[in-house]
Amino acid sequence: MINITNIPEERKIKFLLDGTDVFEHLKKDMSNLVTPVNLIYTDDTTLELNSKFSNLLNIKGSNLLTLLSGATGGVVPSGQFGIQGIQVWEETDPIEFSLSVELHMGKNGGKTDVVIPALALSKLTLPSYKGGDNKKGMSLIPPGPDLKDVLKLVGSSIGINDLFGNGRDKKSANQGGGLLTVQIGKFLTISNIILTKVEPTFSSILDEDGMPIHCKLQIECRTVEVATTYMITQIINNIK
Repeated sequence: MINITNIPEERKIKFLLDGTDVFEHLKKDMSNLVTPVNLIYTDDTTLELNSKFSNLLNIKGSNLLTLLSGATGGVVPSGQFGIQGIQVWEETDPIEFSLSVELHMGKNGGKTDVVIPALALSKLTLPSYKGGDNKKGMSLIPPGPDLKDVLKLVGSSIGINDLFGNGRDKKSANQGGGLLTVQIGKFLTISNIILTKVEPTFSSILDEDGMPIHCKLQIECRTVEVATTYMITQIINNIK
């Protein structure tokens, strides 16, 4: 058993929803979830920043052979031109990254410190039943940001503070809702992300109650917006 109450801040990962630890939101509907939950940062993190480029001209040489053959006095050209290799931007992807974290048993035991928080966090990647859990078989509410979150982002991008947002109920964290912010130690804070995978691996070592004493979680994240230079500037400005 390690002292999970004395984990340095640079070894912690926090997911925030509306500025508050997401586990505080999750426990509103989970009386057996005890906070604070310490997600311990355990491995390297790579930010995937990708843009796609393609040729400026996508001309097949065979389409021009007849024309160019006449223009060059009957000499058949290669059909390949230097200008075809000039690259132009097509699209840029959102920032994607994965996080490796661990949960360890403290004084509360494996059930409280490991199993319940690991499963609770996984709710952020899953759909929920419309109308509540007693409405099984009914339509599903997708995980991720709800319409109000999306409209807020759209409105902000075009200079409107609240685009059709008033009066709409937001999804709770237990419904997989909300735009998250992740704090990775003291060096990275990335806003407006979604979790696309939470993969818990429970230890085979158990406590006296038969509960795993630690759990490794592989978490995959993605920003909801495409990566921009402004986004990177915000990340730099948020470095503590």
